[in-house]
Amino acid sequence: YGPDRIPRRADLLAGKPIAATPDSYLNLIQVEDAADIVVTVAAADLSLPKLYTVSDGNPALRADYYAELSRLLDAPPPTFQFADAVPAASAPETKSPNSRRSTGDKRISNQRLTQELPIRFHYPTYRHGLADAVERLGGET
Repeated sequence: YGPDRIPRRADLLAGKPIAATPDSYLNLIQVEDAADIVVTVAAADLSLPKLYTVSDGNPALRADYYAELSRLLDAPPPTFQFADAVPAASAPETKSPNSRRSTGDKRISNQRLTQELPIRFHYPTYRHGLADAVERLGGET
């Protein structure tokens, strides 16, 4: 998420339900922080190729994320339509990746990334990142 990319913004403004479970976790990172991490990893003197899990390190409940986004957009409170939600592991392959992702419930750690590299987040939580992204809309909610 970030400037010009706020998923489900139009749905929230229209009062449409979000097809996901509200009590599942999201692992987020603001796009500028993600780009900075790519640059940092590319410039790092790594003796061996390494795999890093990238997120802001603060998993958020989906309900909290969309409640905050709704508040910032002055949109109606979010509603969720999750009766048809299927656990990600059993989601049919015919479903889109976004559909399968909206049923996921994982919490990942960025501990290795932040311990091994000089990472500084400009947007350490979704609240910081969403506030900035909505502010950059310039009244164009």
